Amino acid sequence: MEEIEKIRKMSDEELIEYLNKLRSGKSNNCIKCNSPKSNYVIYVKNLKKCQQRKLCCLCKECYDDLLNHLKTIDIDWNYQYER
Repeated sequence: MEEIEKIRKMSDEELIEYLNKLRSGKSNNCIKCNSPKSNYVIYVKNLKKCQQRKLCCLCKECYDDLLNHLKTIDIDWNYQYER
């Protein structure tokens, strides 16, 4: 909640700089809790335009919360795909 108050108190220039920093993906802190230990990067891919953009970074705990919220399971990173 205090993060929201900080944002509300920003000047226009500070807000523009903050939003550009978020959009450019320069911050590797967790977008939800601001932890510097973000292990996961979330990308959004537009198949129609063949574009991919970094959306945000998440720490392990917030990533698990996201998976629970979406009611899905994690990717098995050890799975060996055979052709």
